[in-house]
Amino acid sequence: MGRAVLIGAATFAIPILLIVVLIAAIVGAAQACNLGDVGGDNIPPKIANIYNEIGRQQRVPPAILAAVGAIETEHGRNRSTSTAGAQGLMQFLPATFATYKCTTDASIQNDRDAVCASARYLKALYRQALSAGFTGDKALAAMFCGYNSGDVRAT
Repeated sequence: MGRAVLIGAATFAIPILLIVVLIAAIVGAAQACNLGDVGGDNIPPKIANIYNEIGRQQRVPPAILAAVGAIETEHGRNRSTSTAGAQGLMQFLPATFATYKCTTDASIQNDRDAVCASARYLKALYRQALSAGFTGDKALAAMFCGYNSGDVRAT
């Protein structure tokens, strides 16, 4: 009977311990790099400041926002509307931008508004990834894939 109780307690305690370790790792990484402030040769200073400011406000690592900005428009160097109709610094479809914008008067063409909406959208996609059972790097990959496809898929 003692062994069964020990196994039952371990079965209950191990998942909780893993969750605590994961949360501590995320919080530690965010604190260690100040949520990953970005800057440097490739990012225009004005855009880097927006990634950093909005990242801190929305609690999204600025490096993640910068990764999206790099992929979508090379940090604003290529702002043409995509064939699908995506616009602005972070290449939003107007309907998606309307859903995730941070203020009622936000503009898809305003860099600060676009980055703020992107942060909110990425957080929603990350939560979707976790709900779909993804963890760690796979959750981040699913979030990034979802940015262009519109949702997180388990396949």
